[in-house]
Amino acid sequence: MKAVLFDVDDTLYDQVIPFQKAYEELFKGSFELSIEELYKRSRYYSDEVFEATQRGEMSMEAMYIYRVQKAFESFGISVTDDEALEFQRLYAGNQKKLEISETMRTIIELCQKHEIMMGVITNGPSQHQWNKVKALKVMEFIREEYIFVSGDIGVAKPQIGIFQHVEKIMNLNPEETLFIGDTFQSDIIGAKGAGWKAIWLNRHHAEHPEGNIQADYCIHDEAELYKLVLNFITNEAI
Repeated sequence: MKAVLFDVDDTLYDQVIPFQKAYEELFKGSFELSIEELYKRSRYYSDEVFEATQRGEMSMEAMYIYRVQKAFESFGISVTDDEALEFQRLYAGNQKKLEISETMRTIIELCQKHEIMMGVITNGPSQHQWNKVKALKVMEFIREEYIFVSGDIGVAKPQIGIFQHVEKIMNLNPEETLFIGDTFQSDIIGAKGAGWKAIWLNRHHAEHPEGNIQADYCIHDEAELYKLVLNFITNEAI
């Protein structure tokens, strides 16, 4: 049976939206900079230390301070620890008011119409990720037992263990499983390592990392994603 699984952040929703709201609430346009670029740099620094947080070598609070300060620092702007934590508080608060876009909802409804099994695999602390899952109302279309959070399992993407865990619980056939994610390092490398098909939803035009691993497709918007999911469902080339 075919299955489509999604990442959460920057896949089921555009993460720049709550990020921009946090910036506007805290700094009120005090600086001239690109919010999109600030967000991309914040993600870069977050990914840089993610493994350290997973190993317990860096606290989540320290990671929040690090990624915000480094992102602003790259624009020549100094941000205090308190400002960085307040930014994170506002950002997390806005992530509790998320909505799935109309196009993404259409993709989900397409899968439902064709009785495609669906699931979610997301990295991060349990409560933080579940807050986003609930805000997005994911359980309206995906069974709760098919929502997998690394903080609950104790292993994170791209480690093959989390994909094998999901395969066992959902009884997946790797050759008939499609994973959609925004982060090449964790989503694409992880899914391809498990033998799944993988679509890189590269909303913010990140550079392709060096190496031999390739996504089956790299796309930049949800309209393209709809076409590829339809092709996957109808047995056209993907």
